[in-house]
Amino acid sequence: MTLPVALDTNLLVRLLTNDDPQQARRVADLIDASSACFVPITVVLELEWVLRGADQLSRETIGRGLDFAGALHLLRSEGCAALVSFDRAFVRTAGELSLTPAVQEL
Repeated sequence: MTLPVALDTNLLVRLLTNDDPQQARRVADLIDASSACFVPITVVLELEWVLRGADQLSRETIGRGLDFAGALHLLRSEGCAALVSFDRAFVRTAGELSLTPAVQEL
């Protein structure tokens, strides 16, 4: 079994923004040639920060009205009965979207 290659933030930025087409192509080729790729959660966090800062990513694009952190918290809570929060807007939006697990206000 071949181990996956871990991808750093700058590779994914190049691929998604295509701000350097030669580097973007190299990243795409690496991904195509790899048996598996791994993106650490810290890279996902930094990628969102970089793209949001460059106005490449809007709140609506991220999570259907959720902010990125809330969407990530919910995703990482899979298998739980609920995600409990003091954030009323998060609770309301998650409820409107019927997301699971349910987001409940404490």
